Amino acid sequence: LKIFQQEISYDPNDPDLELKQMIDEYLFSRHIIKGEYQQPFDETNAALQTMLSHCDDSFRSEAKMTMWYQCYIFKTRDMDMSYAELRHRTEYKDIEHGADEVRVTVHDAIQFRHPGDIDVLSSSRDTHVIRLHKVQGEWKITEDFPGSFLCHINEQYREFVSECPYSEESAIEQYVMDRWSAPSNKPTPLPDD
Repeated sequence: LKIFQQEISYDPNDPDLELKQMIDEYLFSRHIIKGEYQQPFDETNAALQTMLSHCDDSFRSEAKMTMWYQCYIFKTRDMDMSYAELRHRTEYKDIEHGADEVRVTVHDAIQFRHPGDIDVLSSSRDTHVIRLHKVQGEWKITEDFPGSFLCHINEQYREFVSECPYSEESAIEQYVMDRWSAPSNKPTPLPDD
């Protein structure tokens, strides 16, 4: 990718510098989580903590559960997504400031090597449309709509949540995990209460 053939640095006077640095850290954390997919998926994972620290409370569960599902897919398909080498770049295509929120379109690009393919340098790029607002002076993500390759995961998460009969966050998350892990994504029977 051309983006890796040049050094990218931000103008220290860029009015969106803080916003860009936060989004960079959020997106990079997502790649680290995928690379560490064999680790226990819980909130003690440093990369997951970093990723979630940039999420608004309204988006936190969606961010966590959609990452869980990607790691679940890697595990069930026995795909080795760990990295022997990882380089990350972002390319900001559009930043729209509104009255209460900012909408950012960003290309999230990586170059990587997997441990078994030490002679192969691979790359990938996805587009994210991210909405943010400020909470106590800090930018927080309220929505991350990834590009066409991953958007179905977020859409399915929202569908499952809309069908969920529970209101407690941990019960909702368990319901979503059960739906994703059930054969053919069929709903698992609800426990008799």
